[in-house]
Amino acid sequence: MAPYNSWDAKSLQNYLTTKGQQAKKGTEQNTKSLAEQVKVYWTETEDSANQAYGSVKDWIFDSYVFAPSAFNLLLTCADGPTPSSRRLPTSTASLFPSLASVTAS
Repeated sequence: MAPYNSWDAKSLQNYLTTKGQQAKKGTEQNTKSLAEQVKVYWTETEDSANQAYGSVKDWIFDSYVFAPSAFNLLLTCADGPTPSSRRLPTSTASLFPSLASVTAS
């Protein structure tokens, strides 16, 4: 169930306004019609959130690859052996394949 289905007409209109849209003429007080209009822009919000999550996930993995001290801290906290900096893998995901498969889905 989408959260906007429980919003009142004013909240739905406000959401449309924040998206740069106006309620269709004659539907300004009809919450069902307004909810249908919000639904169009809500899916874009969901897609944006998924893209942002992917970017953050990539940033986290990339930052561990390029920051050996953070990488060593991660291994220490996970009770793993801390390799010397000359033997660090090029990909953090190769060390934690189960974590990579969970975050990939």
